[in-house]
Amino acid sequence: MIESVDVFFYGLFMDADVLRSHGASPRRGRAAFVADHVVQLRTKAILLRAAGERAYGMVYSLTRREMQALYRNVQGYEEQLVTAHLRDGTGIAAASMVHRSPPLSTPIDPKYAAQWTAILMRLGLPF
Repeated sequence: MIESVDVFFYGLFMDADVLRSHGASPRRGRAAFVADHVVQLRTKAILLRAAGERAYGMVYSLTRREMQALYRNVQGYEEQLVTAHLRDGTGIAAASMVHRSPPLSTPIDPKYAAQWTAILMRLGLPF
């Protein structure tokens, strides 16, 4: 049996088509937020702790192999366990890839920000 894991995505991987274009087969897509966190944009999305805030995104079920393939060539991330709150109020354990040393001094990439905002709008998530 292939092990799958729920993964909370908060960047461009919120879009199932983007995940598919990277070879993943996302399953069970669910809108969610992580409490006491916020997403800041730079050249990519960065998940940061922030009391009282909510970081919105999507939870998909992926295999461990798919997750490893998505981040194989990406440096500076580590997997962390978060509680993702679904629209029905259920909290589920989900993996999320976060920056070890967030590049907060890097300027915002306007193209990335436009793509990220368009995905949030299409998914009906706050931004």
